[in-house]
Amino acid sequence: MKPIVLLDTQKVHLQLAPLTLTKPASKLRCGILTIEEKYMQRGLKVQTITQVGYLKEKFENFSASDDAHVFILSNVIPTEEFLNQVQHLEDGQAIHCKDNIFAIKTSSAEHALAVLTSAERVKNKIVEIDLIQLSTPMDLFMNNGDQIKADFKLLSTKDSKNYFPIADPHTIVYGDKDAIFIEEGVSCKAAIINAENGPVYIGKHAKINEGSIIQGPVAICDHAEIRIGAKIRPDTTVGPNSKVGGEVSNSIFMAYSNKAHDGFLGNSVIGEWCNLGADTNSSNLKNNYSPVSLYSYLNRDYRPTQQLFCGLIMGDYSKSGINTMFNTATVVGVSANVYGADFPPKFIPSFSWGGAQGFQTYLLDKATEAADRMMQRRQLALDEQLQKIFKQIHISEQ
Repeated sequence: MKPIVLLDTQKVHLQLAPLTLTKPASKLRCGILTIEEKYMQRGLKVQTITQVGYLKEKFENFSASDDAHVFILSNVIPTEEFLNQVQHLEDGQAIHCKDNIFAIKTSSAEHALAVLTSAERVKNKIVEIDLIQLSTPMDLFMNNGDQIKADFKLLSTKDSKNYFPIADPHTIVYGDKDAIFIEEGVSCKAAIINAENGPVYIGKHAKINEGSIIQGPVAICDHAEIRIGAKIRPDTTVGPNSKVGGEVSNSIFMAYSNKAHDGFLGNSVIGEWCNLGADTNSSNLKNNYSPVSLYSYLNRDYRPTQQLFCGLIMGDYSKSGINTMFNTATVVGVSANVYGADFPPKFIPSFSWGGAQGFQTYLLDKATEAADRMMQRRQLALDEQLQKIFKQIHISEQ
C-alpha cells in the first residue's frame, strides 16, 4: 500500500489552535501515541501536506506521483474499522460521516484538498462509518481515556515481549498484570499503581518516584518522570521527556513539558516545551456549574460548549510563574509568560508577557533565545525552521 497522506487544512489548523500553531494536527498526542504514530504503529507509512504556509518547510513531506494515494484529514483518529475501509478504497471513493468527507483515494492532491475542504463533491461510491474527529482542543482530553485503552491494546499485543514486571518490593499494584505494560529501563520505587479501572502504560526509561499514586487509565511515556508524591488520576497522559508532580486529572502533556511541583491541573492539554511553576493551579469547573465557553481561533471569539469541565489549554513554549491561578477554560497561545496574583484573562495571545495586571509583547529575539536555551538543556536546538515558525506566529498574533 502506498503511504497514506495526512492533510492538514487551514480549518483544522484553526480549530485545534493554539496546539497546532507550531505543528500539524497529526503531531498531537491523544492517548499514548500521536495521531501520526497511530498509523505508523500499524505498519503504515505516513506523509504530510499542510495548507498552513509557514509550517510547510518543516513538516510537509508529500511525494507526488501518478499513483493514487489515500488522503485523510489530519484530525481523524484512526480506528480498526476506519483503517479497514481505507485499505479497501478504490480510486475515487471516499469515506464520510454525517455529510462530511474525511478520506478519499485519488492521484491528485489538489482534488483531495478540494474534496476534503468541501469545495468539490464526490461522484463515486461513498463509504460511511462512524469516526473520531478532533474538532476542538477539548476533544483531546475528552477522548484521552478511550485512546489510552486503544493504544495500550495496540502496543501490548503487538510486542508483548517488551513487558518488564515491576521488581520493586515496595510498589503496590492493583488489578490484573495484563492491565499494566512496562517497557525496558523503567525505574519505579514505593509507588501505588491501580489498574483496576483502566490500563497503565509506562514507557522506556520512565521514572516513577517514591509516594506516587497512579490510577489508570494512564500513560507515562518514554523518559517521562512522575515526581515524589504525585497523584496521577485517570485519563492522563504524561508525554515523552515530561516531568509531572502534584495532582493531575484527565490531562495531556504533549512532550518535554514540566509541572514538577504541587498544584492541581484537570481537564487540560499542555503543549510541548511548557513549564508550570510551583503551585500553579487551574480551575476546571465553574462555581455555578454552567457549561464553559472556550476561545476559538477559528471564530476569533469565545465559543459556547456543552461541557462542564475544562481547565487549561496551553500552546507550545509557554510558561507560568509560581502561584499562578488559571480560571476555568483558559487558552494560552505560544511562548507566553504568565505570572502574578489574581486570575489572568481567559484568552492570552501568543508572545504575551504579564498577568492579571496587564500584558506586554514578549520580544521575538528574547523569546527565541529563551526557547533555544531551554531546548539545549535537553541536547536539542531551536532550528532555523522553528525560528521561522516563531517569527510568523509573532507577526500574526501581535
